[in-house]
Amino acid sequence: MKLTWNQRRALENLNKFGDNLAGASSRDIAEGNFGCSPCLCGSAARSALMALERKELVRSFSFNPIRYRITEAGKAALEGGKTIERSER
Repeated sequence: MKLTWNQRRALENLNKFGDNLAGASSRDIAEGNFGCSPCLCGSAARSALMALERKELVRSFSFNPIRYRITEAGKAALEGGKTIERSER
């Protein structure tokens, strides 16, 4: 499965830190403090996680604050997935 750089980074952080750092309130998102991907701005992390949820690689389990968990399919994608580098887009 092909993942964008942002999607891979979000998955890696979810896998590493678990769901405790995977969420943010709407205020956090507006301020760019999105816990699962500290290297990404809030909107980039949110977009990446929404795309990953559509691919069923993460699952949301709380909406205030927004929290995600990596699924088994997400862990498998980290193992064998190809990353589309920023320059390839």
